[in-house]
Amino acid sequence: MCALYKESYQEDGKVVICWGQGKHYAKCPSGYRCKHFEFSGICCPKESEDYFLNKLISSKLQNYMKKNTNSSCAKGHLMTHEFSGRQMPLLGKSCLDDFCPADSKCHEQKVFAYCCQRLAFEIVCTRHC
Repeated sequence: MCALYKESYQEDGKVVICWGQGKHYAKCPSGYRCKHFEFSGICCPKESEDYFLNKLISSKLQNYMKKNTNSSCAKGHLMTHEFSGRQMPLLGKSCLDDFCPADSKCHEQKVFAYCCQRLAFEIVCTRHC
């Protein structure tokens, strides 16, 4: 999964997970960076990741990927659901699918849509303003 077929960082023969939802994850050691996938992240060699991103992928595509595969919330928390014993982001194809819970707001990207929990004052305001 790391660029240029490089090995991800491992401890005791297991791949180190550096990003995900629902629990504490390890920090990547020096020389590695956390490579995010939709549901989790692994520690990949910084040198090969930088080379791949800077030399092999155009900056236009880099920006597209960053904008359209990173589910993050500026306000509130990313809404999740349990899947195979792990907390995963609650994703949909589009906000038109109306899949977000009532106490959350849908954010649409080109690839997926995701839900962010509304803050208490936003919920009150939408009901009483």
